[in-house]
Amino acid sequence: MFLGGFPRRPDEATAYKKLKTHLNIMGAWIAVIRVTPYILDPLPSALNFAKAFSAAASLGTSNGLIYVLIQLGQIDASEKK
Repeated sequence: MFLGGFPRRPDEATAYKKLKTHLNIMGAWIAVIRVTPYILDPLPSALNFAKAFSAAASLGTSNGLIYVLIQLGQIDASEKK
């Protein structure tokens, strides 16, 4: 009765062009979602190292290195000489 509310079926070339565009957008989003953990994973350890290194800079060379290793969990505090 009121067929003006339904969109017309596009021709085949237009439909394939729109499908290709939508698949490219979906592929880009999938790539972003798959790559994001690999980018974000090393950031916390790098930030912890920078924070520990900047805090250790005032302690001097040998004490600062020991402080950085303790903060990063590379050595136990009981191993400190």
